[in-house]
Amino acid sequence: MEEQFNAINTAEDVRSLLAFAELNSADPEPLRKRILAGFEVEQIKQNPKRKVYRLSCPDGSVLYLKLFARQGFLSREFRFYAQREYQAARDLENLGLPVIHYLAWGRLRRGGFCLSEGIPAAVPARRYFFETLIHQPELRMVFLDRLSKTVLQMVRKRICHPDFHLGNILYSTEERKLYLADPWGVRGIRWFWRNSHLELLCLPWVEMSGNLTEEELLTGVQGSGLASGPESARMLLSRTQAAWSRRLRKHWNKLSARILSGHSKFATEVNLPCGRCSFRHTEWFEAPEKLELDAAWREEKFNSEAGSRKAWLDSFLRIPPAENPPLARLVRPDGSSSLFYQDPSEK
Repeated sequence: MEEQFNAINTAEDVRSLLAFAELNSADPEPLRKRILAGFEVEQIKQNPKRKVYRLSCPDGSVLYLKLFARQGFLSREFRFYAQREYQAARDLENLGLPVIHYLAWGRLRRGGFCLSEGIPAAVPARRYFFETLIHQPELRMVFLDRLSKTVLQMVRKRICHPDFHLGNILYSTEERKLYLADPWGVRGIRWFWRNSHLELLCLPWVEMSGNLTEEELLTGVQGSGLASGPESARMLLSRTQAAWSRRLRKHWNKLSARILSGHSKFATEVNLPCGRCSFRHTEWFEAPEKLELDAAWREEKFNSEAGSRKAWLDSFLRIPPAENPPLARLVRPDGSSSLFYQDPSEK
């Protein structure tokens, strides 16, 4: 294929790509027929390295197309992302682990793509937990049980996931089942479990720790096969949080630049009559419906832009999340700034 990552931007570009691309698949002909039957296209994610499109087919089914940007020659020859991700997913399937079904992979000019099957009634686990489950204990118990059992499967199959967090998990509310959504880099453990392996699989519990009771946390970690008792579960949670903090510090400058850019998954910046104002996204990275300051919010004033900067950045990079983080940050033309918080009495 001669298509380039940067040149695939419209629905017609996507249709053209899939109509003429070579599909590397275990069963390419039925897939080719589905593609030729037509589909609606919606772009749902984009960053400098990846684009993701939702393809809605006439029969009601959904496919997802993930495009990868160009790779260098050596990386392309020995670590071709599209092929690696496809193969990782198929390997997990063969082990009986719950992973989204990858249908095919293909090449672009110096990049590639994967095509996967949509999951019925699937929602990102991060959104489902913070939007719904923290308010519904009975549903939360079901979800936590499914998470424990999924991690236990991974432990028993000696599988390590380098990027295991709530954002890389889908939950089918119809099936009440978890699916691994991004299998890139998932691998088997050859010799023995290290603390770092256990900490990677423990991260979802740390992400939820600010909204779970200690009993829920300890039961979940032990049920996942990551710890043998309450004390070892506490120690693992503490180590995982410390490891995550080290990771954030390592990438602090990069993450800070993304947050302050005003057009990232963390926050959106707009120009208001009173100055530049950044509005915090939800815990599942959705922008608020209204990008405007609420008169009911509590305001904390600073004499300079730098005065509010650290508290604003820290509020995004805390694991678990802050209980009452700033919802907006205003920088005025005179250089002063403010942070705005929801009044706890109005929660």
